[in-house]
Amino acid sequence: MKIIPNQIDEHLYMLELAETSSHPVLNMLSQKNIEWELTEFDQGFRDNRYIGDFIPTNKELPLLQYYRQFRQPEFKEQIISLMTSNDLFVSMHNHSKEQLLECTELNLSYYMVSADFGFGGRHIDYPINSILALGLIYFDNQESNTRGTMFESWNGNYGIMIPSGNQKGWLVINSEKSFHQICNFGDNRYGLKFWLTLKRQT
Repeated sequence: MKIIPNQIDEHLYMLELAETSSHPVLNMLSQKNIEWELTEFDQGFRDNRYIGDFIPTNKELPLLQYYRQFRQPEFKEQIISLMTSNDLFVSMHNHSKEQLLECTELNLSYYMVSADFGFGGRHIDYPINSILALGLIYFDNQESNTRGTMFESWNGNYGIMIPSGNQKGWLVINSEKSFHQICNFGDNRYGLKFWLTLKRQT
């Protein structure tokens, strides 16, 4: 699975799949028989807000087959190549490309944000010292800022909205400055999230 990156800030890239497919992943993820692992958000002013994660099994074979395309070593290598060519990432992590290929793993999960979620809380993904980078590929026929992800610029002076879109998304270097917010003012929003982590020492 090949990606086309477009750097828009020191720590942030917009992504697009090089070969967009007509795979019916969006229709499949929206089926009621998908068993999402849900996390609820109740901040006292809106009920029924939640995000969901889903890792397919043989019971959902078409979704599993599509998922496995992102599990191929080539996808992880693209992410690492991008990171090791980024001056900011290199200044933060003293690893060569070859070392990162050996000492990291790429985790993936299908991802859902419930309808009319609004804005989520401003946050960073922890633990910062083990999650080196994270990203999301949207499966969304609506290309819209109202269904995207809001980031802060590296200098913290302005916000950057990455809109939704079919087989488009983002990749960000994870750090103490990588604040972002979920945004959804429409129907359920689906995607595939991934995060590059250091392997646990054994």
